[in-house]
Amino acid sequence: MENEFSGEFRIPEPRRRVLLVARLEGPTPEMVIQRIDEGIVAEKEGLKGGVYLDARTPRPMQATPGSYEKMEQSINDLAIRLQRSTDLDVRLDTEGTLFQKSDCADPCALYCGWYSVRNFQDIFTFSPGAVAYHVASYEAESLRTGPMWCPNLIAHGTAATFGPTFEPYLSAFPEPDEFYSLVLTGKFTMIECYYYTLPFNSWAMTYVGDPLYTPFRATPKLKMEDMPKNLQRFFGIKP
Repeated sequence: MENEFSGEFRIPEPRRRVLLVARLEGPTPEMVIQRIDEGIVAEKEGLKGGVYLDARTPRPMQATPGSYEKMEQSINDLAIRLQRSTDLDVRLDTEGTLFQKSDCADPCALYCGWYSVRNFQDIFTFSPGAVAYHVASYEAESLRTGPMWCPNLIAHGTAATFGPTFEPYLSAFPEPDEFYSLVLTGKFTMIECYYYTLPFNSWAMTYVGDPLYTPFRATPKLKMEDMPKNLQRFFGIKP
């Protein structure tokens, strides 16, 4: 996929061509169309609202890839990165329970949290065009009905999400710090952000939403050099 901003960095060529696949689905066809329309408006005007990050502990000092500690690191690192480098309202919860609805009255533009399996919680008021995902197993087992997070996030106003269709193991999820950092540069479509940070292709994960949606195209919040170091290396940017 061509990118109009490629003069600032390089996009590595894959050894084999990859088709970037997205799902346009939700509880009803009308709801899917509404989410696409809301994303178009948010892209033109800038996605507005706060960032809610639901970790379960403060940042661990050590972690191995694919571990619970690594996911905790990533959520905490994202909060630190956004607090240091953006003007976004960032709310980080490091308690063992999920955010409480009474504490989340302000509109939510971006959300990541875990680990409530097949147990969606109506916590947030999502901004039109919001991007949100919940790290847990089976959350895209159905995209129309049931207690899973993916269909309910769409039903409650999220324009873009992703999740697993069956047990993916934790190492299959895009890390929050990488995924949302890329989204916030405003230089990549959602489907590019998803695939550039997806650890494995042809596995359990699926992206749901308009693949061309670029929520921060008009109002980028992060520079490429503010991204995690491994993403800087991936795109040929020297830290």
